[in-house]
Amino acid sequence: MSNNFMDTDAVRSLITAVREYQEAIYTQKQFLLNAANVCDQAMGSDPISRKKITKLEEALAVLDWATDRIIEDGLTILANDLKDLETIVEEA
Repeated sequence: MSNNFMDTDAVRSLITAVREYQEAIYTQKQFLLNAANVCDQAMGSDPISRKKITKLEEALAVLDWATDRIIEDGLTILANDLKDLETIVEEA
């Protein structure tokens, strides 16, 4: 096979895009937490807002765990695929 048929740069770009997506998720999580804290302060830290913020924090913790696991597994697979592609290109 010739190098014309193997585009390892596309896999590298995909890995970069996944990492950027992961960072975007963390940024959005921080926006949610900041908004919740502003709301809490505006409401005077009443029991209802504190309860809702606690639920939000719990949900985000689950999201963090699941997101990290899925993304890291995906990045590992992509890194292995890239390594395999580079081996194929070198041997071609």
